[in-house]
Amino acid sequence: MGVDLAGGSLNEVSVGTDMSTGSVDLLLRQRVAILTSLPQESLGIEHALVSSSGWRVACIALGKVSSANSPMAQLDCLVHAAELVYDTIRQEHPLVSGQSQRVIAADEFTPIFVWVVLHSGVSDLCSVRQPLPPSAVQLVFSNGW
Repeated sequence: MGVDLAGGSLNEVSVGTDMSTGSVDLLLRQRVAILTSLPQESLGIEHALVSSSGWRVACIALGKVSSANSPMAQLDCLVHAAELVYDTIRQEHPLVSGQSQRVIAADEFTPIFVWVVLHSGVSDLCSVRQPLPPSAVQLVFSNGW
């Protein structure tokens, strides 16, 4: 049986309670403090994909989301950070001769991006989020993201 290092899900806390966004942010910061001390493998990152740099460039890119001045700029930070995860994999884990292109599935990408979120320095994830207008969503999908 696994140990719940984060103290339960945020969804469990918010069900049946009326927590402000600031309260949820505080709870999230407390859980992030626990999780950031864990090694990459503890979050489910495959040993073969562990980053020697700690996904530093992706963390920095995502950290800029707090200062983004619009939902579209926030989305740009998010997409750029995801792209930098793939760049880091290509740089730190190059293909050997004769190996075909590496495909990173969602099951492999998700724990990496959780690591990036935890180490990005974004402290108010719940209050940073803003709904994207329909035109922005349409633009995102028309660009092939």
